Amino acid sequence: MAIAAVLDPRYKMMLIEFCFSKIYFTSKARVQIDIVHHSLHVLYKDYASKDLASSRYP
Repeated sequence: MAIAAVLDPRYKMMLIEFCFSKIYFTSKARVQIDIVHHSLHVLYKDYASKDLASSRYP
């Protein structure tokens, strides 16, 4: 759910940060937010590498 919420342009990471701060204690919330942030970076890097590879071969 966290990844889907971040991909929605109306909410981005603000919704995740708000919800996680209500669900978890401060230190645990930060860890969970960092996990979502890292997962998004991995997802984007994978997408970007596939897009780059597909643009090389018509």
